[in-house]
Amino acid sequence: MDCPSYAKNKELETFTVPDGVTRIPSNTFDQCGRLREVILPDSLEEICDMAFSGCMALERISIPAGVTSIGPQAFTYCMGLKEIEVSEDNAEYSSYKGALYDRYRSVLVKYPAGLTGEAELPEDLFEIGAWAFEWSAVSSIKIPDGVTKIGSRAFSGCVRAAEISIPETVTRIGDQAFFGCQSLRELVIPDGVMIIERSAFYNCRNLEKIFIPDSVASLDSWVFDGCQKLTVYCPEGSYTWEYCEAVGIPHEDYV
Repeated sequence: MDCPSYAKNKELETFTVPDGVTRIPSNTFDQCGRLREVILPDSLEEICDMAFSGCMALERISIPAGVTSIGPQAFTYCMGLKEIEVSEDNAEYSSYKGALYDRYRSVLVKYPAGLTGEAELPEDLFEIGAWAFEWSAVSSIKIPDGVTKIGSRAFSGCVRAAEISIPETVTRIGDQAFFGCQSLRELVIPDGVMIIERSAFYNCRNLEKIFIPDSVASLDSWVFDGCQKLTVYCPEGSYTWEYCEAVGIPHEDYV
């Protein structure tokens, strides 16, 4: 049974989803700007993308044991969200330091946008999932060793993140992964990264320096579009060097 829609209800402040509801469809609580508390039933199985989109006052939410599917954008634009708690009996998801992970804490699903300061991530993390840090208020992110993939739009809209450290274990950076990271001025891509997908650094307007190693063998379209101050540092003759030559991106040699 689907939860009825309460989209754009500006008066809704607290809500208990009725027992028997198994699914919260997309946009169910869209733009419920005053909603600060939601209680989810044990019957719940699925929370769809955009289900709580724009719930700016929502600070905490508890995920029941029976939930088996949560859309990567279920809590998009929840700028006040500071904690996602998961039942210890849930077989698919878990929580750590307020953030949402898969059961084994190997994939970061959602880092609450309302958390500030340096991101706290578990050491055994394997993947930064799609949209994981979307619109996050953190100021610095150190990705742990062992992470191999940065998903699509993983850091999209992280306008306060001035420092992002990528480990040598990463091999792939997803499309629009750093879209709109306005505070980022310098970034080192480690040796080992092989693929940088479409628009990965799109609209990073203050990015001045990016260091890209010889290991990168694939750069998709519009990777540096909107990076008005950028100079790319890469080995002369490398794939990245030839890419910059072809699309007219300022670049300099480094070994």
